[in-house]
Amino acid sequence: MAYFHQSAFFEGAEFKGKADFERATFNTAASFGPEKTERPAVFHQEARFKWVSVRRNAEFCNVRFEGPAIFQNSEFEGNVVFRGARFDGNATFNFASYRTGRVVLFDEPRSDGKPFRVPAQGETAYRLAKQAAYARRDLDIADRYRLWEWQARAASKHGERSARYRIGAGSRRALVWMSEGPSRVLGIGLVVVLAFWGLYCSCDAVCPAGVPEEEALAYKTKTHEALYFSVVTFTTLGYGDLRPKPIWYWRYVAAFEAAGGAVVIASFVVVLARRLLA
Repeated sequence: MAYFHQSAFFEGAEFKGKADFERATFNTAASFGPEKTERPAVFHQEARFKWVSVRRNAEFCNVRFEGPAIFQNSEFEGNVVFRGARFDGNATFNFASYRTGRVVLFDEPRSDGKPFRVPAQGETAYRLAKQAAYARRDLDIADRYRLWEWQARAASKHGERSARYRIGAGSRRALVWMSEGPSRVLGIGLVVVLAFWGLYCSCDAVCPAGVPEEEALAYKTKTHEALYFSVVTFTTLGYGDLRPKPIWYWRYVAAFEAAGGAVVIASFVVVLARRLLA
């Protein structure tokens, strides 16, 4: 059990054997890889930081953990930065704690095995960073860490090359992108309305509700009618003065737009509420 009264710098240190900092207390900062250093520390075997207490910032930028990295039950009172760090072995962050308002940073998972050579090992790390981001009300960052946490968990269950993983990851990325601002949801809604407007107008798919079926098929849809019908269908208002032509597939097209509109409107309400509550 070691006690560091002042800042501890291990820049350029190379730990060839087991590095045991269990129950160590860093009264100020602990720096194993400052953010702009060209000589970060390297751990060739197990790096044990179990039950460690760091009173200020902890820096592990570009540090390479070739063996297991154990941060179980560690307590960080300042910012914790693992930007550029690489974990080649098991990474354990179970029950690690942070101080509310502080930052916990890890890199985005990449296809070349960074920062976690085994993707599933990043689950607890990303969960820790996600919780820290939610605690300081940084919703955009928290949503990204939540996505990466899901990817790590899904990769361990289904594999990164499975269709289930790719479809799930793609849909979740889209949701994260949408959640970053209500304007993005409104933009998607506008694109949908205009797309269906163009479809209805180019295919003469809309006619007045009172026109007999024989005349409805030959009715020439006006541009403003197609736009109006697209808007009221998307918003699920459905005044009834216009309707799709009496051809079965146009009815399903309009129903599909209405369903999409309901999803987009609900998403807008959720995103806006999250922003206001945060």
